[in-house]
Amino acid sequence: MNGGNRSRGQADGFTLDILPKLKDVKSSDNSTSLLSYIVAYYLKHFDEDAGRETCLYPLPEPQDLFQASQMKFEDFERDLRKLKKDLNACLAETEKVCQLSSEENLQPFKDKMAAFLTQ
Repeated sequence: MNGGNRSRGQADGFTLDILPKLKDVKSSDNSTSLLSYIVAYYLKHFDEDAGRETCLYPLPEPQDLFQASQMKFEDFERDLRKLKKDLNACLAETEKVCQLSSEENLQPFKDKMAAFLTQ
């Protein structure tokens, strides 16, 4: 990766914690990032159908890719925790409604909510 020596920052590899920072590792002339290089190399050497609908891993729209690259993992984890909390609250409310409702008023709510919560 780096052309230096051991005392001047030579890097012969990296650990997985660098993966979120690939877009920040720039070439010596700042024209491309390591992430751009990896994607271009993969498309050129491993996916003959790149750019077609038959490609193995179709690339998302550039705007979607840009938005995803700007997201912080901590924010993503926080959002997932909130979604899990909201889902558990919804489960509890659904159980409460099903327990307190008469049998004649229970359908189709029970079946629709069961399908929704499972999905």
